Amino acid sequence: MFAGRAEITLGAYDSSFGTGWHAPARHLKQWQADSGLWDPAAVRLARRARPVGIAATVLGPVAGVVGAHWAPAATRPEGRCSSPA
Repeated sequence: MFAGRAEITLGAYDSSFGTGWHAPARHLKQWQADSGLWDPAAVRLARRARPVGIAATVLGPVAGVVGAHWAPAATRPEGRCSSPA
């Protein structure tokens, strides 16, 4: 990572350090591809499912609020009689 140096100068871009900094990620990605332990279909599925999960997280509470507002009065707690007739 330091290209044989004991220290680096801060405040300026060091291409050798940048290359070394990204090397572990490249090695991990290559290992994932070569090992056979990672299912590439799972990655594709996660990419498709993530927007659906985000939409459900946002729209779920909105649907609850809208549904509570438009619910018939008989189904609301304040619309029911508390004493038997």
